[in-house]
Amino acid sequence: IALFLFASGLATAYFLIPQILPHTVLLFLLMQAYNFGMKNIAYLDVLLIAANFFVRAAAGAGIASVQPSQWFVLGIFSAGLFLAVGKRLADLKMLKERAREHKKVYEKYTKEALGSLLNVSLVLVLAVYLLFVLESRAMDNGIAMLSIPFVFFVSFRYYTFASEEDARVVEPILFALDWQMLAGVAAIAIILGMAVYL
Repeated sequence: IALFLFASGLATAYFLIPQILPHTVLLFLLMQAYNFGMKNIAYLDVLLIAANFFVRAAAGAGIASVQPSQWFVLGIFSAGLFLAVGKRLADLKMLKERAREHKKVYEKYTKEALGSLLNVSLVLVLAVYLLFVLESRAMDNGIAMLSIPFVFFVSFRYYTFASEEDARVVEPILFALDWQMLAGVAAIAIILGMAVYL
């Protein structure tokens, strides 16, 4: 059944939107690499998750017939890395000794190492976003700069959720349940939409 579904997905991608076929194959290969062992290799697991974010975004750019910029590539990858590391750190703190039963890779992670990586990935996300806003030729940079405080706010809020000793569950649902996070993301989307279309 799995092979049939995979072949059907490829055929559908090819006939409906041929430009995303390479992305579909790459996404499949990344998922298989992750599922068949690489999810148990510390640091490689979060890098694969970040790459997954990028491939999905690149597929969206392919559908829209837009050539992604270097800042788009770095931005999506660094945001994916930040989210994945935050999730790992929050899980390790929340599950405590049970974390190793939950995922084998937690045997190799420490709170200190993940905390340092979260710091690095936060700086990377913010630096890349600033460069994206300042260098983008696809939008009005003056309007786009208004989104910077909101990006900082959302990033700091996620960082806080992941870093607290009694870390909350850091899941995508967090964005929908936390009104401040949701308002920040909405403000970013509205401002960037105005920067592109006005």
